[in-house]
Amino acid sequence: MVYGYERIKPKPFRRSYSSYVTFYDGNDFSIIYIFTIPSISVSVDNIPNDTSPPIVVISNPSSGQTISGTVDFTVLANDDFSKNVVIYEKPKAIKELKFKDLNLQDVDLTEKKGNIMILNFWATWCMPCRREMPSLEKLTHLHPEIKVYAINMEKPNRLKAQDFFKFIGVLSLDIYFDPKFELVKQFKMRGLPTSILIDKNGNEFGRIVGEIDFTDKNFIKILKKYI
Repeated sequence: MVYGYERIKPKPFRRSYSSYVTFYDGNDFSIIYIFTIPSISVSVDNIPNDTSPPIVVISNPSSGQTISGTVDFTVLANDDFSKNVVIYEKPKAIKELKFKDLNLQDVDLTEKKGNIMILNFWATWCMPCRREMPSLEKLTHLHPEIKVYAINMEKPNRLKAQDFFKFIGVLSLDIYFDPKFELVKQFKMRGLPTSILIDKNGNEFGRIVGEIDFTDKNFIKILKKYI
């Protein structure tokens, strides 16, 4: 239902019709017209095998609000392949992107453009990190145009980090550190693993909260939209 609103001069009577409801506050009448919107068809370019129907929400006007003209609809699609992947409607600007390499030398990606980047935040004690890391490495082999930065979220310990990668069979990913946990605060991360997805213009277009298979065909399909 969409509600239209009209204020009229007071009259010495009170009416009610099926098409609208009349209220009298002692001064003016307030007439709320009730209109029924015809059925709406929504077409979604969905990923294969996704059986979750989208949810259609009237985002403007809000409930009980007066409108004239346009009604805005928001379509919320639920993807079966991973509830951990969040893609933003509008990319978010990243003001600064700095951390350390394995030798604790500065790495500044603030002005880096031209490639999709994945910042993967992990720790040696994190079991989900251990499970997903091999698929992240495989992603770099399948799509070398995607740049991956595996950033350890512990006190920098080069030998410990390298031993961890050897133990899980990850041999080609470079290791990075965020010694002061500045990126945790910057991206307001709540746990590990977390992966920040950055587009060719250096903006965050989404993130992964929790463990996923980075070689999942549906995830690859999402990335290809930004390559």
